[in-house]
Amino acid sequence: MAKLFTKHIVQKNELWLKFALKICGDKELSKDLVQDMYVKIHGYKKDTITTSYVYSVIKSVFIDYKKKKENKKIFVDLNELVLVNAGHRRKINRSEL
Repeated sequence: MAKLFTKHIVQKNELWLKFALKICGDKELSKDLVQDMYVKIHGYKKDTITTSYVYSVIKSVFIDYKKKKENKKIFVDLNELVLVNAGHRRKINRSEL
């Protein structure tokens, strides 16, 4: 069963990569998104996976990536370090890094 699942999904790998590239605009990130999609759907039965479902998984993986990336940004000011977390700014000590 695993071979059928793999064949069914991997045959469309270029399609998944093109879609991921279209939504993220970065070739390397698109490869990571598709890899994460494979991890998420691993173990699902072939019959339960549709093309639209795979697209939604890739989109979901990209949204999760953007949330994580935008959730923690460190800006270096001349005199202090500032953590921006979900739009809230606070000073942080060097011990927190």
